[in-house]
Amino acid sequence: MVARDVREGLTRLAPAVVLIAFAVPLFIGLGSFDLASDEAIYSYAVDSILSTGDWLAPRSSPHPDEVFLEKPHLKLWIVAAPIRLGLLPLNEFGLRFWDALFGAFSFFYVFLIGRRLAGWVCGTVAGLVLFAHEPLIFDHGFRSNNMDAALVLAYCGGVYHYLRWASASPGASRGAHIGAVLAFFYLGFMSKFVAALFLPAVLGLAALAVPAHRARLIEDRGRWTVSIAITIAAILPWFIYQHVQHGPEFWIVLLGEHVVTRLTTYVDPAHVQPWYFYAVESFRQFQRSGSAIWIGVGLAILLVNVLRRRTPDGVVVLLWATLPSIAISFGNSKLYHYFYPFLPPLAIAAGYGVAVISRAVAQFVPRRNSERRWATPRAYVAGAIVLLSIGFIVATAATGTLQIYAGDQLLFRNSSLLRPAILGLAGLALIDLRAAIGCAAVLALSTVFLTPVTAYPRNLARLAIEHRPLASIADCVHRIDEHREQSGFVPGAYGPVSDAFLHQYFFYFRGTGWVSPEVDDSQLRTALFVSGQERVVIIDNAAYSAFLERTADAGPLPAAITHQRALVLLPGAYRECRGS
Repeated sequence: MVARDVREGLTRLAPAVVLIAFAVPLFIGLGSFDLASDEAIYSYAVDSILSTGDWLAPRSSPHPDEVFLEKPHLKLWIVAAPIRLGLLPLNEFGLRFWDALFGAFSFFYVFLIGRRLAGWVCGTVAGLVLFAHEPLIFDHGFRSNNMDAALVLAYCGGVYHYLRWASASPGASRGAHIGAVLAFFYLGFMSKFVAALFLPAVLGLAALAVPAHRARLIEDRGRWTVSIAITIAAILPWFIYQHVQHGPEFWIVLLGEHVVTRLTTYVDPAHVQPWYFYAVESFRQFQRSGSAIWIGVGLAILLVNVLRRRTPDGVVVLLWATLPSIAISFGNSKLYHYFYPFLPPLAIAAGYGVAVISRAVAQFVPRRNSERRWATPRAYVAGAIVLLSIGFIVATAATGTLQIYAGDQLLFRNSSLLRPAILGLAGLALIDLRAAIGCAAVLALSTVFLTPVTAYPRNLARLAIEHRPLASIADCVHRIDEHREQSGFVPGAYGPVSDAFLHQYFFYFRGTGWVSPEVDDSQLRTALFVSGQERVVIIDNAAYSAFLERTADAGPLPAAITHQRALVLLPGAYRECRGS
């Protein structure tokens, strides 16, 4: 009885570990880097809502006269509302806050699913695998104002509440879980449209394939019918309104250009990839973080156990990992962030493998050591030691060297991750020696096989790195523009660059003087060389070189900063912004 209570205590402690180690760090340095590519599109749409007050017609980058129709507007409204209410600032942090929050909830739901499947070790390791997966954290994922964090959360939350519904006893809670499943589908569908359709496909197939789920579906068919009808009723008004406002153009943009074209041909030829792209790229990324071996082992163990025991939760996780991945492999255009909603079941499988192995190792420890009757205060102290060690690990990994001062007096200094890890294992041993031995075995295997334990501090340290070249230059440019406006100057950059990589420059340097995309020698010469009429110029290297060849001795060349595929030219008074 005591041993069971102790294990339940560990299960209650694990969510705090997940929160400290994986959720909270997502907010570190959230505003310390420039908006990039797609998130600049969505951020401009949010900014246009706030500046015009038109919530149903956000504007499209880099064409401020066009309405953004690529996707439904729910995510834009979610981001814009707290900024309008003054709860969040209109800057990179405020624009990305919800993505980090969605990511934090995604980690929590992944933990809950893993805990259902194989205990707290499975859920915690699954979170570690996801946090160590660099693209998900840093590229189009949980720390950028895109649609993908909302979509990942929709899948994680939808799957979890489906599993809760399928296993719940009769009562009101089953109706609540059905409502939660459809609420998460609504979030995904109204954020990234058809990308959310695999959620009902996976859950529907599971409901038909698993006898217990099928019986439960028959029992609750009325609740599902009503909830689905409510969801459809909530979805339709936006589509009806946009159809009335824009007619066939709305469907051409929403479905034609951004769904059918991506599936059958391409929007950008660089997006065309072979059918095996997602399998190869995900393996490469997981191999880089050291997770690939655990995912392979975990999937194999999970598949064997599902075939042997027909575990319903395992069936759902395997369907989530395979069905959408196979389906999206048939499309022509492929980008890795399209695969993000299907990373969590792979991480859960890795956690499952680790849980099974650590449990097997722990069997060699005599059970009587974990059944000693500790006083409750001692258990609380041990739990505090574990949480403190996790905090030390996170802080040390984020700062490189953790230093605690009392005034000018250095009280504590630590640059090693091993010491707090040992402290945490010691605290865990006070509660359950078997669990401590199992965790020690997992850490040892992780070190040997270069698993996410080694990638975690690398990603954590990267969170606080500041890199805001465009934002810093733009701040300087806007200060100069405000001064020049007093003399009748109309602010705005001249940007003769293609739409393919224009968006982040447009977001930071847009204004009434913005022109794109063809190079006009007369306008460019005026912007660079005519005193009092200079403008910041965004131009690609080849076009600028060709212009210089056509323009001899026009005047002193402006300061130039290379940023990705373009040059930021700073003529006249803007030269001082080069050092920003």
